Amino acid sequence: MDLVRLATLGIVGAAGLEGELLYPPGSQETLVRLQDLAEEGLDAAGSVLRHRGVAVLRPGLAADDVVGKDFLRRELQRDDVTSAMSRLLRPDSRLFTRLGFGSAWCGEFRTRRSSPREQGQEPPPWASLPTPGSVSMLWLRLLRYVPWLGRVLKVVLSARVPVQPVAVRTDQEAAGGDWSTWWWHSLVGEGDVIVLDHLRTLDSPVTLPGESSLHLAGKAARSLREALRQGSPEGAFEVCESLADDILDPVPYPAVGRQYTVQSLPSTLIRREESVESDVIGELRPGSMVSILARGAESPGRVEVFTEQAMRMPGYVSDEGASAPTSAAGLKGWISSEAYNGTRLLKPKEPVEVPPATMQRLAELSGALRGICSWANVTLASATGPTWRTEQICKRHVGTLEQMLLKSEHLSIEVMCVSLEPWETHQLVALAMTGLMLLLGTLVLEKRGPPDAADGGLGGAKCCQPAILRHVAAQCARHNEVHAHLAQRTGRGTKALGHLPCHVSPLFKRKEGRMQMLSRIDGCTIPIQLL
Repeated sequence: MDLVRLATLGIVGAAGLEGELLYPPGSQETLVRLQDLAEEGLDAAGSVLRHRGVAVLRPGLAADDVVGKDFLRRELQRDDVTSAMSRLLRPDSRLFTRLGFGSAWCGEFRTRRSSPREQGQEPPPWASLPTPGSVSMLWLRLLRYVPWLGRVLKVVLSARVPVQPVAVRTDQEAAGGDWSTWWWHSLVGEGDVIVLDHLRTLDSPVTLPGESSLHLAGKAARSLREALRQGSPEGAFEVCESLADDILDPVPYPAVGRQYTVQSLPSTLIRREESVESDVIGELRPGSMVSILARGAESPGRVEVFTEQAMRMPGYVSDEGASAPTSAAGLKGWISSEAYNGTRLLKPKEPVEVPPATMQRLAELSGALRGICSWANVTLASATGPTWRTEQICKRHVGTLEQMLLKSEHLSIEVMCVSLEPWETHQLVALAMTGLMLLLGTLVLEKRGPPDAADGGLGGAKCCQPAILRHVAAQCARHNEVHAHLAQRTGRGTKALGHLPCHVSPLFKRKEGRMQMLSRIDGCTIPIQLL
C-alpha cells in the first residue's frame, strides 16, 4: 500500500511530499518532491505571479461578488463547464484586474477529467491548449523577452480536485537558481483558480499518496453499486464479503502504534476500561502526547493509550478493585478519540502522508461502504423476498455511491490567455515622446529631399551642376585621348597597357573587378567610373 511505502521512505514533513508526474516535461524524472504553497506566506496575487510564476486565487471570483460565486458553484456542481468558464472570464469578473493586468484574450478552454489512478496505470493522452486566435506558440514565446509588454497565462478553474492536482515548477530565475522545487496547493477546491505564467513555469498533473487506495475503494463501490442496482442480495453479500480491511478502513484513525496530540477542551479523562462508565484514573490537558495501543472492540471511538504526561487523580478512582495500571514512567488507560458528532479529538504528531482532500474522500467512501454492507448483511439476509421498501433503499444507496464516486474524480477547466501589462503614466508619456520625435525626423528628411545620386551622397546638389559636369567630361575626354595616342604609337590596346577608358557616370557603384577614381572639383567629390 502506498501509504506504508511513503511512511517507510520518510519523505514527509520538511522534505516535502513525493508525487508522480503524469506528463513529465522533457527529460524530467517522473518522481518529484512537492512543497505545499498553502504553507507559504504569499503576498498579493499579482506580485506573486510575476515573482514566482504562479498565483492561487481563493476564491476565483472577487470576494464581494456573492451572486457570481453562488452561480459559479451551482454551474460547477451540475458540470456546466461552459457557463462556469465563461462567467470567470467575463470582464466584470475582474480576474485579470486582480492579478494586475489589463486587457486579455483567451483561446478555447479544455476540460480535464480523470478518475483515481491505480499505481502503474498509464495516464490518458495529453492534448495541448489552443492559443488565443490560433496564433502560433512560437510567436507568443517572444513575450518572454519583453515581459513588460504582456504575458501568456494558463488559467485553471478547479471544480473537484481530490486527486491529480496541478504541480508547478518555476524557472531558474524565479526560483532563485533552484530548478528542483515543484509546488502544489493542498487547499485548492471548488471555484478556486490557479494562474500560471506559461512561458516561465512547467506544469503537470501529479499523483499523490492515497490515490491508489481511493482507486481500490472506488472499484469496490462500483461493484456494490451494480449489485444493488440489480436488486440481488446474493451479489451484494459477495461484494461485501470480498472487501478487504484496507478498503473498508484505508486511512485508519487513530492508527495503532502512532503518536497523537490531545485537542479536546477543557481536558480528557483517562478511564480504567473501555467502557465510559469505568473508573477515572487520570486526566490529560490539551497538547498532551499519547501513543495508541489498541482500538476499542465495542466502540471504535474508544482507544487504549499510554502517556507520560497524565495527571493521576486518586480522588476520582473508585475504592473498589485493584489500583490503576501504572508504570514508573507513565499511565495506561482508555480515552475517546472522537466526539459524539464525529469531530476528531486527536491530532497526529507527524504530518499525514495523504493530502486532506484525498483523505476526506477516502473516509466518506469507506464509511459509505461500511454502512451499506452492514445494512445489506442485516436487512437483505433476513428478508424473505424483495419488497418495495427494500427496493427504494437500494435505489437510495445506489445514488449515494454514484455521488461519492463523482466527488472522487478530478474535474478542472483550463484555458490559455494573453494578457497585456498595464502601462503607467510615465511610460505612456515616454512612448508618446518617442513617436513624436520619429515623426519630426521623418518630416525633416522629406523636406531636405534624397541625397544626389551623382555624388553618391558625399557632396550635394552643387556637384550635379551642368558646368561642373562639363568640366569633368572634358577631363575624361583628355584622359581618353592621351591613352588612345599611346595605344596608336605602341600598336597595343589600352587595356594591354594597363589603362582603362573613363566616362562620367551619374551613379555611384561599387562592383568587383572595377576601379573608381574620385576627382575633387570646387570642393565637391565627383565619382568617375573606370570601365
